[in-house]
Amino acid sequence: MRKRSYLLTTRGLGLIVMVLAVSAMAPRLDAAPGQDQSKDQLSVKTDSGGLDVANNANAKEVGLPVYPGATHVRDSDKDGGGLLFNLSRAGKPDVKFVVAKFETSDSIDQVRDFYKKKLGHKVTKFSVDAGDGGLSFEMRADKQHAKFVALKSTGGRTEIDLVRLEGFDISDTSVN
Repeated sequence: MRKRSYLLTTRGLGLIVMVLAVSAMAPRLDAAPGQDQSKDQLSVKTDSGGLDVANNANAKEVGLPVYPGATHVRDSDKDGGGLLFNLSRAGKPDVKFVVAKFETSDSIDQVRDFYKKKLGHKVTKFSVDAGDGGLSFEMRADKQHAKFVALKSTGGRTEIDLVRLEGFDISDTSVN
């Protein structure tokens, strides 16, 4: 049986989190919330919390290093370069889901070696997907805080996805 791909898992998890968050806040949105919208982002603030969603994110927001010389993917054909989702709720921890996408012409082996050296002892799990040759590094601080680096070789380029999840039970989340 083939393992689920990283992108399917990330998109699926992101969609589930967004649907849950929006549905949880929907009854409160009628209370004349402050809204700030643009083509690339949505921000809703209420007395009980807020929701920020954007179709782009950067490595600083993820909290992981960027491979030297890698370029931030902003092409709409490649998921817009990432996703930023932040749900704040009064009296509860924020829920965050951040994905920043990069690519380089360097080989997947070069990129893997960089992340092995840079992340070192922080890595709690290293995985290789035999189906598509993708690699992933997982760094879990606890059940509600994790970061991932996923690498995939496509068309002579290496795709790099930097992911941060926090604020909900992610103990069963996997990038493979």
